[in-house]
Amino acid sequence: MVSSDKLEGLVRNVTFEEVDEVVFSMSPLKAPGADGFQAAFFQRNWGTVGDSVFQFVVDFFEYGVLPDDANQTLLVLIPKVQSPIKISQYHPISLCTVLYKIITKILVNRLKPLLDGLVSQNQVSFVPGRQITDNIILAQEIMHSMARKKGAKA
Repeated sequence: MVSSDKLEGLVRNVTFEEVDEVVFSMSPLKAPGADGFQAAFFQRNWGTVGDSVFQFVVDFFEYGVLPDDANQTLLVLIPKVQSPIKISQYHPISLCTVLYKIITKILVNRLKPLLDGLVSQNQVSFVPGRQITDNIILAQEIMHSMARKKGAKA
């Protein structure tokens, strides 16, 4: 369950400061999306494009519609070895538009404080502070404990 005050934090209106913070927290020269723009373009020209970007983000959160061109993702296969011959020898990466990344990062920033209360303690992957090896160690401990109990009965 999510309390009403935490729920309000998820659905609150987007502020210009929130969008500004997300844009300037992005790595400026990461690979561009299908539109060819990197975060550096938005950061360097924030005085010119900031209001338009903010309105774009507000419209998404208000209407829940993302224009097709902002949702285009370019999938690129980067070779892991010198002369790849199998698909497993490539590393796939998704190149999303900066506008898409801004919206995604705002959603992530809002959800992050709630994760501990929403994700089961058994779920360890993709949760900060938890590691998949925790479950391996737990399974080994259970098996060891069961073997000891079984041996005690015999």
